[in-house]
Amino acid sequence: MRRGDRGIAREPDAHLVQRDTGLIALAELAEGRAETGQRIGCDRAGGVGTEARQIGARGLAGIAHVVERLTAAKARLRRQRAAGIRLVEAREEVRRRLVVTALQRLAGGLEVGVGNIYGALEWMAGQYPIDLGLTGLGYEYTAYQFGGAAYDSDEGGSAGFNGVEAIYTVGGLNIHASYDEFDFDGAVAGADGSRTALAVAYTFGDWTVAVAAQDSDNATDTEWTATVGGSLGPVALTLAYADNGDNGDYYVLAGLIDVGAATSIEAYVADGDTLDDTSYGLGANYDLGGGTSLQGGFASLGSGQTIADLGVRFNF
Repeated sequence: MRRGDRGIAREPDAHLVQRDTGLIALAELAEGRAETGQRIGCDRAGGVGTEARQIGARGLAGIAHVVERLTAAKARLRRQRAAGIRLVEAREEVRRRLVVTALQRLAGGLEVGVGNIYGALEWMAGQYPIDLGLTGLGYEYTAYQFGGAAYDSDEGGSAGFNGVEAIYTVGGLNIHASYDEFDFDGAVAGADGSRTALAVAYTFGDWTVAVAAQDSDNATDTEWTATVGGSLGPVALTLAYADNGDNGDYYVLAGLIDVGAATSIEAYVADGDTLDDTSYGLGANYDLGGGTSLQGGFASLGSGQTIADLGVRFNF
């Protein structure tokens, strides 16, 4: 075994195999001749002198020594062959385990949903940078402004309609694809059809970058959107943009800061082609422990209306 092999059994070298194979053949031949010599020695022992018997004995001893060495070589070759077979089997087992582990990891990061789906745009990183007040206070800090499939807790599907989606996560990469069909029962002319969306997000350190695109039959749905969010010291910041089709561009800047062990303050400012005025809001959360928090805030909406709320939220 050569230096650096670290104790791993090696397959026998080709020249060693050829050499030992030849030795085995000689051993078998020598064994046959030894038996013949022994018979001849026995036949002649009664008719020859002591010197002849001594010569015959030395010859037989030499042949026996050669046979012993060749038999040992044969045994060594068998051990080398067995070690080579075990090494090949070990390599195959390692390859099999690596393939199984890779498949398990791939399958472990995949999630498939049907029916009332999350939606690729709704669920992408940065679309909900804060959770203002108790009720969301208009959600004008959401850049895509619901121009795509979204989970709905009180209707029968994605915003009232069914869809299908696949979410795959590996390391810091997240890929989300969704498809749904919508029918507004004639409430909006020409607003029946389908939409397909794809969102990709990548997290590195404390920052996440996400981008999404959508193909929709609804002219007011989002065409593409992008977000960047991360931490600057105690402050978490998010910048988001969306091209919302016929509804134009939409921009959001939002932030959150912890001001104590149980208290956080959040704020946003947003502007877009569908807003008459710049929208902004401010809120606070106080953790009461046990999944209970006191939340409240206010928002000045793009329509010029100001709203506020205050209440207790229970998370079970």
